[in-house]
Amino acid sequence: PQSRLGIVALADLSMTGNRKGGNVYICSRVTDIESNIVMDGTLFSYGKEDDCAEKDGNILIDDEGLPIFDSSTIASVLRHQLAIVGLVYANNTYGGSFLDPPMLGDGTVLGDNSEQNIAKARLYDLNFLRYASAEANTAEGKTDQLCWVGSVKLSQYLIPNKKIYKEAPFPYPLPIWEKICETNFPKDNVHELKPNGIANIIYNSPTEDLPIFGHPETKKK
Repeated sequence: PQSRLGIVALADLSMTGNRKGGNVYICSRVTDIESNIVMDGTLFSYGKEDDCAEKDGNILIDDEGLPIFDSSTIASVLRHQLAIVGLVYANNTYGGSFLDPPMLGDGTVLGDNSEQNIAKARLYDLNFLRYASAEANTAEGKTDQLCWVGSVKLSQYLIPNKKIYKEAPFPYPLPIWEKICETNFPKDNVHELKPNGIANIIYNSPTEDLPIFGHPETKKK
């Protein structure tokens, strides 16, 4: 089916300071989005261990519009798999944090390859919308196999039978993807699935009648 939701985020250039809007923020607990998303700014993941609200008064976005994370917990907060089905136009990079020096989503090249600059560039890098959490398959004594950590929430789109079976996030050290490290799942009902990453953007065209995104005149021709 075609994607029916459209999201447009425009920056307000009349605002003073570095935070002018135009970004889209995805809560770290969200695993599935079916939408066409266009923004002047950047697509970010944000949140805390338990939720994405500011019930305790903590600010989750800084004055530049960047998500605030504790460097020691970001991988845990962003551990859940994400699948965006639709399309995304944004000022992100694909691999910008691996460059020397790193690059931000708007093309800004940071001064050096410092740990601080790499961490900032990762916020813009689609490779780090989420962080894969894996562990050895010690439950079955197969320590050379990797599995999803049990607390990881998987995409319902990618793995509809996730309560039965979970695929591993990386093909290392073996060139195959393994099941979750648990012994209490029905081994006779394993859901086979091609490998998917921790963060996935899967193109799906918008409906023809969706404002801005759709082109109903094309059908008339």
